[in-house]
Amino acid sequence: MKIIIGSGRLARHLNHYFNLLDISHHWWNRRTSTLENLDFLLNEASNQESQVYLAISDSAIYPFFEKHLKGKKIQAVHFSGLLSFPEIPSAHPLMSFGNTFFDLSVYEKIHFTISGVTQLSELLPGLKNPYSIISAENKAYYHSLCVLGGNFSQVLIKKMVLELEALQIPKQASELYLNQIIKNTFIELEHVKMIPKDIQRSKESRESLLQKCLPSSGPLVRKDLQTLKTHLEVLAADPFSSVYKSILDLFLTSKSKETNSYENNI
Repeated sequence: MKIIIGSGRLARHLNHYFNLLDISHHWWNRRTSTLENLDFLLNEASNQESQVYLAISDSAIYPFFEKHLKGKKIQAVHFSGLLSFPEIPSAHPLMSFGNTFFDLSVYEKIHFTISGVTQLSELLPGLKNPYSIISAENKAYYHSLCVLGGNFSQVLIKKMVLELEALQIPKQASELYLNQIIKNTFIELEHVKMIPKDIQRSKESRESLLQKCLPSSGPLVRKDLQTLKTHLEVLAADPFSSVYKSILDLFLTSKSKETNSYENNI
């Protein structure tokens, strides 16, 4: 028996994915059902091999488990990319879920990062998605990378697109440009060797990673100091100026002549 708990985007997409695969399940949330119905479902689940999927906010996961599932012979599964609980294994989908459902082919490609078990089928029987195993101690770092590359990049993209639109440059032009940037990035990454696992501890590994993260073109790569200086000047009153300078500082901190020139001129 499978029960999805929650009313948010993840719960809705998980319910839709199960429907596409004809996986029998129940979906419970406070908006459309009652606690009495939840108790009934959990009692039924206790009498058979069952999974309860906690597709709810991070802060609600353990309180829900403690109130409704602790001590019951039911396997609880949560989907937080950050949190770990000894009693609750997790399967974090590396995907952004919006208000529009995907085709089955897209759902089947979603990569899950699991912890607390060794196979995805232990948590989500019936799904054949790709997956990786991550230790509890690495989850916070893993999740921070997802936010850096996924969520924070959206902030910069929206800033660029909206400001260009104010300059009469249509969204379609930005979309073509950004799609090509993403495509080029992954083409380049095919030729980049994996970095050591101790990237957080080794100075050499961190510097190696930094070099691998350089963009393929632009004034930062060319160390076009005058252009970078001009950008900072025109962004002086912009809230994003500190973001721009942070990226510059990240890549231009060596004691090379170019860096000294940068420091003297910016």
